Amino acid sequence: MSRITSALVAFVLIGTTAVVADAWTVTVDSRDNAIDLCASSFNNDAATVALPWYRGIPYTVSMSSAQAPVYFDSSHLGSFQGVHLDGIIGTTEATRTWMVDGLEPGTEITIPPSYKNIETLAYIPECGNLVDNSGAFELEVTPTAWGSWPSVPGEPVGIAAILDPETGAVYTFGGGCNDDGFTNITHWLNPNSDDEWAAIPAGETGPSARWFASAIYDPNPGGNRRMVIHGGAIGTTSLSDVWALDLVTQEWTFLSDTGPSCRYHRAVYDANPNGNPRMLIHGDSHHIGEETWAYDLVTNEWTMLHGSAGAPPPRGLAGLAMYEPEGGPRQLLVFGGGHLSVYRNDLWSLNLDTLVWTELMSFGDCDPPPAREAARIVIDPAHDTLIMFGGKDAGSRYNDVWYYGFWAARWWSPTVPTDGLPSERSHHAMVYDPNYSAMVVIGGINQYPCEETIASVYIAEFDEEPCNPSSVSPNDTNVLTTMTSQAWPVPTDGIVRIRLDLPQSGPLEGAIYDANGARVHTFTEPDALRGDHVVEWDLTNRSGERVPAGVYFYRFRAGNGTTSGRVVTVR
Repeated sequence: MSRITSALVAFVLIGTTAVVADAWTVTVDSRDNAIDLCASSFNNDAATVALPWYRGIPYTVSMSSAQAPVYFDSSHLGSFQGVHLDGIIGTTEATRTWMVDGLEPGTEITIPPSYKNIETLAYIPECGNLVDNSGAFELEVTPTAWGSWPSVPGEPVGIAAILDPETGAVYTFGGGCNDDGFTNITHWLNPNSDDEWAAIPAGETGPSARWFASAIYDPNPGGNRRMVIHGGAIGTTSLSDVWALDLVTQEWTFLSDTGPSCRYHRAVYDANPNGNPRMLIHGDSHHIGEETWAYDLVTNEWTMLHGSAGAPPPRGLAGLAMYEPEGGPRQLLVFGGGHLSVYRNDLWSLNLDTLVWTELMSFGDCDPPPAREAARIVIDPAHDTLIMFGGKDAGSRYNDVWYYGFWAARWWSPTVPTDGLPSERSHHAMVYDPNYSAMVVIGGINQYPCEETIASVYIAEFDEEPCNPSSVSPNDTNVLTTMTSQAWPVPTDGIVRIRLDLPQSGPLEGAIYDANGARVHTFTEPDALRGDHVVEWDLTNRSGERVPAGVYFYRFRAGNGTTSGRVVTVR
């Protein structure tokens, strides 16, 4: 039987939507594999090729090669080339059973949105007079539009969410709207089996109603799988308590209330192979500033993992994710956020072995995302890529999607279809389903009054080439080292010189950014020499115009060395 390969990620957007589609490709390599497909539709033991659907997505299936098997098919009263499709699919009881009896090369079959994550099968119904074409043929499965899930009960703002990778079920907790309507009910839905979201009341012994709590999935080795929540707020009163929901018994357990009070933070799970598994939190500038805290999931004790010294600037409502590159150190990633009306678009990595923060730069000709807070980020490990969606600044909310490819060391925004593009939003939750490469975005706010917490589904692809790929590549472990730099004079009204200590000879790339994160000038040298090196900037932008007076930032990269700093210009 053939294997299914995919260069896709599925977006399941609850209360919103996102991104562009490509196709799964299913290859049958030989006549022997084609014979394996020979079956009767009444034979439950027949060999088949399974085509995976994600719940709610409409697809097309096409056969791209003319090398498909030819055989006698009584349903066509003659020879037929291709395969048959059969499955249980549909959005309602009336359309749930669905069957297509023939797919020929060069043709396409439209499949309605799946009711649940149920496989559709490709097979050959009759093997009489099978012709050996001695070639491979392919089936292409392409998502075509946005789908939908049932709406999530409750208010959509400040919901916490996890995904249980053992079952594929999504769990939500809390939420509110405009300092009102707070809840402590957990809702959960398994896209493989459930018609609607089920409720788990907290009862008298569970956590209080709140919004903006953080949540992690805890595999809890030696015990039942858990959702662990921390903090949040009742209105604007921040909370510090930690609770665990047993995903098997669906019972809450109180764990601690001695840690930091937070409501604008995020949390991630860290397996911590050198110690006990833990929950890491960061990003509430009003309460923990630049600090990073760790909660031991075995001893139920809090410790400050990293203080303010050497940390990224303070921020709230930052995006947070755990990055575990193959062969490299575990890293806590922080994107964007806001503090005192200053919004950011920087991406930082905390090496959890050395506890050193490094700003991850973006090279090539791609500008980074606009600065924002309340965006969400996840990691797609198969493509070594960070995915970001949504967020807000002082005057706008966003519905854009951005990728940061660790393999390419750059941001880029993929092509997003306008048909079905969701409204701009912030303060949503987002989880990632590794079984389907699916991203689930839950709730969020576009404007008051709050909208219904609906669910929308789409599939995204990673085949799009980033704009002007950089000639500078990271090593296989994705570990960047800091190189020294100094800009002088500061402030300046003329040429500024930036001295760099290059770790190796080779390509050098860099850029100047304004205070809003927009790229204003770029530098490229294909053969910079190792050691002391000076770059000059004449205070012009990429159009050759003089930039306004103000604060600017530079970032440079050579090999695995990176550096950043500040330049102040005056008139």
